[in-house]
Amino acid sequence: MKDLILISEENKELTGFALGLLITYADFTYGTIEELYVAPPFRKLGIASALIKEMIERLRTLGAESVIILTNDKNKSAIKLYNKLGFKRSTYAYIRRLQN
Repeated sequence: MKDLILISEENKELTGFALGLLITYADFTYGTIEELYVAPPFRKLGIASALIKEMIERLRTLGAESVIILTNDKNKSAIKLYNKLGFKRSTYAYIRRLQN
């Protein structure tokens, strides 16, 4: 597993970041975008799109055959962006909530 971190900044101020992982499982290598964040004053400026595109390119260069990104089905703006960037909805994730 390999970690990748991208940072977006303007005038030395953090505007956003992306955290990705490169994972090899058996003979399949894929990437994930685990975290994506853009600070509120910098949203709708193309930063998220640029971070995702750069992460995809870096993962591809490292040998990823595909990239997975997860979001909540209520996050309509993220879903719209991911669709625009060529992501397709795939299988369901099963979650088990743990009680304290």
